[in-house]
Amino acid sequence: MSAKKIASKNRAKSICLALFGLIFIFTLPVFLAAQEEPNPLLSEFKTPFGTPPFDLIKNEHFLPAIKKGMEAQQAEIEAIINNPQPPTFENTILAFDRTGKLLSQVMAVFGTIQGANTSTELQKIALQTTPLTSQHRSSIYLNDRLFARLKSVYERRNQIKLGPEEKFLLEKIYQDFVRAGALLQPEAKNRLREIDRELSLLSLKFGNNLLQETNSLKLVIENPKHLAGLPPDVVAAAAETAKKAGLEGKWVFTTQVPSLTPFLQYAQNRELRQRLYQAYLSRGDRYNEYDNKETIKKIIALRTERANLLGFPTYAHYSIDVNMARTPERVETFLLDLGKYAIARA
Repeated sequence: MSAKKIASKNRAKSICLALFGLIFIFTLPVFLAAQEEPNPLLSEFKTPFGTPPFDLIKNEHFLPAIKKGMEAQQAEIEAIINNPQPPTFENTILAFDRTGKLLSQVMAVFGTIQGANTSTELQKIALQTTPLTSQHRSSIYLNDRLFARLKSVYERRNQIKLGPEEKFLLEKIYQDFVRAGALLQPEAKNRLREIDRELSLLSLKFGNNLLQETNSLKLVIENPKHLAGLPPDVVAAAAETAKKAGLEGKWVFTTQVPSLTPFLQYAQNRELRQRLYQAYLSRGDRYNEYDNKETIKKIIALRTERANLLGFPTYAHYSIDVNMARTPERVETFLLDLGKYAIARA
């Protein structure tokens, strides 16, 4: 075979290999995506009563599902804003009320699992998602174009034929936007965004610190006489907790409610009840890495600043303004009045 033919054949092989490489590069992501298991949080819950399929949900499902939920709601918000029709109750208020269903579903599941069976991995996910969801909420409630449409409907509420439920929904949504800062000037809105982001992270830190304290504090009992008064199932649970902690043959009670409550209710040893209860009360106040005092100070300062921005003298006034009592002063009066009757009946 001549050198020319050999060179031509080699070039053909090189071209084929190059084409194969390109096909592989472009089809691999599609192939891998097809192999990925579906995210159960992003589909309809086909379970009895529509409950979440907890057996299928994994920690790695949450972050992409939360991001997808935010993207979906943002698209729904954009559709309302860009609607060429004049704002009406149906195309603005009702449409807004129907946004965010996917995100709400995902966050409800995440919150449930995090609250009932949290872990270090879930806490890391929360640390990632908390600022994202805070920013997402601010981008909605401080959106001038969206609020302009809502306000237009609200200002015509007495001229529009609305039923009591529809009127309540309209007033509730408008009030939510105002309380979120929709009427503030741009500079104040920017500060409010910063405050809300900081508060979301501080609240998360507070909860994580409290959780760490709750999981670490325990009362170890070695003398079976100190179990007097406790029901057999409570004693058995304490023995199992001790076994898991490498303290087989002893009994461990913790500051977690299922362990704490029956011990305080049934244990006859007053000194041990006091020790466990004081441990429960001291969570986050033990001058260690999980101490919450500085975190609380920051939360109070930011909440006060937030309330002031929105025209309230204190956070208490802001918080209770939408409730039946309306003012902290009325709450205090009610409690003091109630105390008279409680003392008389004690």
